[in-house]
Amino acid sequence: MRNFKRITVFLFCLTGIFSGFLTYADDITDLIQRGEKTYAEKHYKESIKSLHQAIQKMQDILAGELTSFLPGEIKNWKRGEVRDESIHNSSGGLMVFSSFYSASVEYRKENGPDRVAVTITNAPQMVQMAKIPFELLKNPYFQEMSKQEDSGEKVDAYGLNDIEGYRRTMAADKEAEIIIFLEDVMLQVQGRSLSDLNSIEQFVKETDLEGIKRFTSAN
Repeated sequence: MRNFKRITVFLFCLTGIFSGFLTYADDITDLIQRGEKTYAEKHYKESIKSLHQAIQKMQDILAGELTSFLPGEIKNWKRGEVRDESIHNSSGGLMVFSSFYSASVEYRKENGPDRVAVTITNAPQMVQMAKIPFELLKNPYFQEMSKQEDSGEKVDAYGLNDIEGYRRTMAADKEAEIIIFLEDVMLQVQGRSLSDLNSIEQFVKETDLEGIKRFTSAN
């Protein structure tokens, strides 16, 4: 009984966040009410199924919200299809819920081979892997070794206002990447076949970083 009460409170708190999404809210509310009804009737499997569906719908809303922070149309670049994804996970007997989201879009330069992919994600494996070069940059030994290497790859600290990250360039391959971190969310801008390695900066600046900040603080 205690577990059910906690999960119900959790669900209603989330539905309050998404009150503006009327269609979704109706579906979610119906699922929660169905979960309560089947629980009262002691149909526990059906209750769990309904509540899980409600949670997944709310997680999908969060994933879709990330897409609004991606850059819009950019002059001389053709914008591709926006993709979003949510990964659902639960543990601890339905007591702990974790959600991972990703939203991405790819751009192709008009009359050129240049490609740029912009991704916003809080997927832990991606964020943790991306943070390795960022942490190494703080190590003086790594900085000295980087200067001595002749691999053609260069990694530098990158900052924008109060946001920190790093920039990786591979001039010989005409590739560049900028990664910045906003709490548990990462913005990744990857460019390939670039005629101008600095062109990826405009995609960072066209991303709604303040919106991502609000997203991370609210969720």
